[in-house]
Amino acid sequence: MDDHPEPGQAFMSAPVTEHFWHELGSTAGAQFALFGLGEVAAGRGAPHRAGQLLGAGQALLPATDPLLHMVVPYDLSARLAAARARGDTTAFDGGLAEGQHWTVDEAMAAGLASPASPGTDLE
Repeated sequence: MDDHPEPGQAFMSAPVTEHFWHELGSTAGAQFALFGLGEVAAGRGAPHRAGQLLGAGQALLPATDPLLHMVVPYDLSARLAAARARGDTTAFDGGLAEGQHWTVDEAMAAGLASPASPGTDLE
């Protein structure tokens, strides 16, 4: 039995966490979830999808958000570089550019989608 949920299942279990972020007056929880799902996609050999999810999280979470640096130290530049290095850099870069233009609703839908195979992208 596989003890690791699919990324979409993990994302769907986040409402309590998202409620916590909302109580703090921040939407950062969804963006951090997108970062995590992007890293999962990179690890599963889906560079385009990884770029899309990481790009959406990057665009939706302002670099000035204090939570990015204080409460939850997250070195976005290093994480992007690591995810990019795991696969086809051209596919990753294309996905990153696409994801940066997504609305929060598009990004959430992408995060909930479960690709049939590691190479499946969201286009």
